[in-house]
Amino acid sequence: MKDYKLGTEDPTIRPDEGAGAWGSKPPQLVFIVLKLKIQEAIPLAWLGMPDAANHLLHYFGNSGRDYTIRLQKMIDDVPSAKGLFETELAEAMKFVESLPPGRYYIASDAASRGYNRPEESANWFYAVGGYSAWGKGRAVVCDGEYVLRFEYKFYDR
Repeated sequence: MKDYKLGTEDPTIRPDEGAGAWGSKPPQLVFIVLKLKIQEAIPLAWLGMPDAANHLLHYFGNSGRDYTIRLQKMIDDVPSAKGLFETELAEAMKFVESLPPGRYYIASDAASRGYNRPEESANWFYAVGGYSAWGKGRAVVCDGEYVLRFEYKFYDR
């Protein structure tokens, strides 16, 4: 039960450094042409890999805004993602089962790392690849029973 604690704080997530600061280098002609060629192929790619295509469109949009994925669909499609979700939920439940009667906020102390492998789903491999996930929630414990409102959090690295 090392991974859950009382409280509402999300664990610290350290994003990768990426390729450097945005706009730190002028675009090269070869990459401008490559981007255009890739964008031409996105409608065809969407037929077999809709999430990967949508993520690529978001990336090329270069807005800097967060992108909301179809998390339940990823969990349903990718066996390892489903396993990570089930493990996280089981850890939260085990922690709540150890609490005395009362009302609590609980949160994971650390994020778990997941990776959608291409042999599980090419769509989700290209859409997300590696990610971090954790849980939090509200629990009511009474007479040896409990109700847990669980929230599964996701961060695409």
